[in-house]
Amino acid sequence: IGLAMVIIALLVASNIYQRNAPLTGLQVHLNDEEVFSFLQKEDIAQLLEEKNIQVQQFSIKTIDLEALEAIVLTNPWVAKANLYIDKARVLHVDVMQRTPVARFFDRNGSSYYIDSTLHIMPTAIGYAYPTVVFTNVPYFKDSTKMEQVQIEMVHLAKYIAADSFWSKQISQVNVTD
Repeated sequence: IGLAMVIIALLVASNIYQRNAPLTGLQVHLNDEEVFSFLQKEDIAQLLEEKNIQVQQFSIKTIDLEALEAIVLTNPWVAKANLYIDKARVLHVDVMQRTPVARFFDRNGSSYYIDSTLHIMPTAIGYAYPTVVFTNVPYFKDSTKMEQVQIEMVHLAKYIAADSFWSKQISQVNVTD
């Protein structure tokens, strides 16, 4: 009985230590580390730094994974984020990046990427994702009308990309009234 009590006490003490000990590091995992990737691991670490979040300041007991996940999701290129802590007290951030299906140049002079869920993503200086480009895209203040135009163009972009012949023939579509 005495030995069992000692073992239980050690297990409880170990558990308390693990929950209160500071985290030891951060590892970011991207689902897509291809050549054509807007998001880098350093971008996620920098995003957390900009919010004054130092991983070593937290313990398993004090960290709010949902709040950190919400911060990671503020990056327009992040589609999903999953955060967890391993047994070595390392915070892991699994990130699923958005994949653009088209790039739009609208009549107002704006340029942006859009994915299949109609999520708009900004461009990056000095880097272009290889996708169908739509120029002269109309801009409507009516969000329903704008969404309908975007749906049609995304559908066309996906059709072009899926077809081996058209994907080699078409790189730009000029939108007319």
